[in-house]
Amino acid sequence: MSYPFGKEETATEEELFEFFCECLRRGDWELAQACVPQLHRGQGEIPQKVEDILQALVQCPILLRCGPDINPQRLAWLWLLVLEKWLAPEKKLLSTAIRRKLEFLFLSEDLQGDIPETILKELFETLAQGPAGSIPDRRTPQLSPEAVSVLWNLLKQAPRPAQALLELLLEDHHSASLCPSPLQKSLLDLIREALQTLRDPASQPPGVADAVCGALQALCCKAELPESEWRVLCEELLETCRTEDSPLQEERLLGCLLHKAGRNLLSLYGHTYAEKVAERPPKATLSGKDHPDPERAMLALFSTPDPAHAWKMAFFYCLSNNKHFLEQILVTALTLLKEEDFPSLGYLLDREFRPLSHLLVLLGWTHCQSLESAKRLLQTLYRTQDQGHDELLRDACEGLWAHLEVLEWCVQQSSNLIPKRELLCHLHGGDSHSVLYSLHHLTNLPALNEEEVLKLLQKEPTKDLQGEHETHDASVPEHLSQCQSLTLYQGFCAMKYAVYALCVNSHQHSQCQDCRDSASEDLALVEPGSDSLPSPAPSHSFRRKEKADLSEHKAGSCQYPCCRIDV
Repeated sequence: MSYPFGKEETATEEELFEFFCECLRRGDWELAQACVPQLHRGQGEIPQKVEDILQALVQCPILLRCGPDINPQRLAWLWLLVLEKWLAPEKKLLSTAIRRKLEFLFLSEDLQGDIPETILKELFETLAQGPAGSIPDRRTPQLSPEAVSVLWNLLKQAPRPAQALLELLLEDHHSASLCPSPLQKSLLDLIREALQTLRDPASQPPGVADAVCGALQALCCKAELPESEWRVLCEELLETCRTEDSPLQEERLLGCLLHKAGRNLLSLYGHTYAEKVAERPPKATLSGKDHPDPERAMLALFSTPDPAHAWKMAFFYCLSNNKHFLEQILVTALTLLKEEDFPSLGYLLDREFRPLSHLLVLLGWTHCQSLESAKRLLQTLYRTQDQGHDELLRDACEGLWAHLEVLEWCVQQSSNLIPKRELLCHLHGGDSHSVLYSLHHLTNLPALNEEEVLKLLQKEPTKDLQGEHETHDASVPEHLSQCQSLTLYQGFCAMKYAVYALCVNSHQHSQCQDCRDSASEDLALVEPGSDSLPSPAPSHSFRRKEKADLSEHKAGSCQYPCCRIDV
């Protein structure tokens, strides 16, 4: 054989294709499967030939060479997975009928000893017919009563394989058929008969509860049956679960309904539960206020001493209203905050929803209409001992608390009444401005006592300081916002005294009699013969004296502009 000069790639692909076919003839499935990715990238007719071979391997597993460890059904399933990978890049879809037939054959291996061969053949023929809605003139696939009875008995003995088989038989009906399913109607009748048996404590054969749960997981609650039939089923399920010593527990029943096809049935069961168990949620009496229906319902649910009952009712309530329960909790909490119903708010967020407290402080801060309301909000929801809170939320809450204490201090220090609108503006803007911004606008910041302001800025928020905060030095700021405020205020004081020193230095040449008298008094304080001079760093008492002297001089007739600087 001559060397294929210039056609090496094509020759290599043809040799690989021949090797792939030879592996299939010998039954070397691993080697054949390893050749598929490279053949998929081939040129010419080779990829199409490989795809045709894969289709044949899936549809005709009986003709394959099988060893002792693998049968035709498992081999066909292996090549089905390979074919799906092959079709994925081109976004081609494999026929659902082929996959369903293989799934049935795969399941039938474990069911041959439990289901007669005639029933298996009937099930396969029903499955091969497909849904009635796909072809207008085709009759609805219908199983014989014997086949339905065998499936029901199988649910008692082997629930999982039987459930998978039922889902396979009802799959096409769920997706394409709009007419009632005879199999689903038969299952509903069998479920209701079984529920009647479970409510009778005298006769409770084994496996009935397993059969009911398996059948419920395979059902799909759609508009094909009258809603009254589904509602009757839910009423009987609820009655069975509430029966004393019933093998069918409600927790297990809800677990069976928590799947995509059972979502409507679960919602209908929730409506039925609300009507039968609690037709109207009890009115919350924590504060005596009349809240809207959703908020009243959530308050009533979580004011009961039984947490399990509260969670179950909340689940059904939110499911029937198409709302997430966390959303409803936050809406209820914000409503209570706006109404300043802080006892109810604290009770609502006291147990499971405590991690939401810091978030609610930030969400509801702008709804506080007074300093007292904001203080009660923080006292109700902000707890330093709570574990698991987000660090950013905690720091933000502590910043709001520090800002609130600064506003209260400003109200106490101000000689004039601060307008409520201006006070609320600073309260709601606590996350946008520093505390110095509020001090500057609400007080005469240059005239304030520096020791009191520094003590205020270094003060810890009034809270349950225990544990880790007991050994903290109050003179050292703990948070970044405190450090920033202290640094800004220290810089402000330095600039204030620098301007004051310039004014005093300039005023010394003004020939002012008061200044000369004051200087003479200062020199008289120095003992005769002493070389010591007053410290250039003015003490706080000296600063107050200079301020007083300058204030007296400003009341005089000095024409220098430095005397008119407001310090």
